[in-house]
Amino acid sequence: GYWLGNVTLSAMRLAPGLELSSSIYNLFDRRYADPGAAEHAQDAIVQNGRTYRIKLAYAF
Repeated sequence: GYWLGNVTLSAMRLAPGLELSSSIYNLFDRRYADPGAAEHAQDAIVQNGRTYRIKLAYAF
């Protein structure tokens, strides 16, 4: 495959056990599909374009 440009923009610890991060997936917004298997109706499964994620995680 080719590099899609998945980038973590920031990651920080806000408090003990509490973390905040932000990321971009498929930074260059490339159009691509993964091959479908026998159990899929389609031959290729189209994947998402550029997506953003903000994650807040708490570990206890």
